[in-house]
Amino acid sequence: MDGESLSNLLKHTLSNFGLKLENIRAQCYDGAASMRGSYSGVAKRIKDDNPLALYIHCYAHILNLCVVDVCEQVASVKNLFGILKSIYAFIGASSERYSIFENIQHESKLPNITLKSLSDTRSLTNATVAQLKSLRSENSFKNVWSERNKVTTNENCPLPLVPRKRKIPARLGGETKFSENNSNILNAVINVLTLQNCKYEDILDVSNTYNIEIDELQAELKLFGKMCFVKQIFDNFEDRLNYFILQDLSNSFDNLYKLFKLFLSTPMSSSSSESLFSSLRRLKTYTQNSIGQERLKDLALLHIEKKFEPNLI
Repeated sequence: MDGESLSNLLKHTLSNFGLKLENIRAQCYDGAASMRGSYSGVAKRIKDDNPLALYIHCYAHILNLCVVDVCEQVASVKNLFGILKSIYAFIGASSERYSIFENIQHESKLPNITLKSLSDTRSLTNATVAQLKSLRSENSFKNVWSERNKVTTNENCPLPLVPRKRKIPARLGGETKFSENNSNILNAVINVLTLQNCKYEDILDVSNTYNIEIDELQAELKLFGKMCFVKQIFDNFEDRLNYFILQDLSNSFDNLYKLFKLFLSTPMSSSSSESLFSSLRRLKTYTQNSIGQERLKDLALLHIEKKFEPNLI
């Protein structure tokens, strides 16, 4: 399906659920051309109807490919995942072997462990994110650059000459970047909420974009900042958010409440929604191939939203 068909289907689905298109504030898709296309993709068509529907590229897909590729290059990690996959395939392929596996756990008085299909990135996600965060600082960059200069000096390697980027003609749209690369408004929102590196331009951008009275926003920021300072809460977003919720300040700081909701509802990845499609493989197997569409839809709803299951029945 092309971008036009997908966007029409999305609009029709939202309309059926009574959701208004103008209430969308952010949208997140993967790198498929039909979804993120800058001229005719779903993101562009939705944003044409609602300029506030900011497009966020799902970088979880790119991170997944990078981590998997790195694991493939490290022999010890590659062998570890290979052995774990083999164990899962050997035990999970036979109900008799799986029964023996459970009996061994019971006889050894071990907690009951359920085998799960191994994800290449599941065990490395937290460590990878922590490492990336530690590198996103000026000091880390200076250390890396310093080590790089030492190596090039010792090895008599010349400095690489970066070619000058060719300017895109204005008639081809070279004056501005594509909207998917423009996250300035998100940076402005987080700067305003944490007051970290917050400038007047950030407050102005947020006020103009989301139709907030700038004087009211500045007054709320000043008062809320003083309240956080008294409680020894500085520029940590999570601490400020928890304090805002615990003190029930939504009625007192209406504009800040709106910005908190806006930022927290902005999707950073589409992985959680896309992972739901894997449920279909567990529901509609070769033994249940004749299951109808209506029953499949109902079973999928119960399986996906199982935490709400008592309220659905």
